[in-house]
Amino acid sequence: SHLASLGHTRIGLAVGPRMLVSTLRRERTFRTLMQSRFGTPDNQIPVESSLLSIEGGQSAAQSLIDQGCTGIICGSDAMAFGAIQEANRQGLGVPRDISIIGYEDSPLMRFVHPALTTIRQSTLGISQAAVDFLVNAMRSGDLGSGKEMLFRPELVMRASAGNAPRPT
Repeated sequence: SHLASLGHTRIGLAVGPRMLVSTLRRERTFRTLMQSRFGTPDNQIPVESSLLSIEGGQSAAQSLIDQGCTGIICGSDAMAFGAIQEANRQGLGVPRDISIIGYEDSPLMRFVHPALTTIRQSTLGISQAAVDFLVNAMRSGDLGSGKEMLFRPELVMRASAGNAPRPT
């Protein structure tokens, strides 16, 4: 939504291995949003699965840039850092030519150039919920099989996402 509000219509997703539940969820949600917001056919939605690492981000970004993406959402901050490196390698300015968003809000990402726009999940909130769950499970004997906790993330806006470039 943030990239769309900045005028991006060709947005790519760089996610981790498809054996991870978080990857499958992110990809499914991304595809649904791209179809509903832009009417993009499923087979034309740019998604790259790679390692959740700097090298994985470089590889995914290379493919997504080649597909004409002006915005990339990454499954981790390390991937986003790699995507910034790949954009720079190709002579693209971040965010002038391409916007990049990470996921985690790793403490060091505010010091990369440009500072990384990212998605933050409250580790304190998640930790507290996990402790509460375990304490309740120990008291009740109910291990809660099949129960799931979802947490609302927060967008941390920094400098790596900007207005979509004007078509040339």
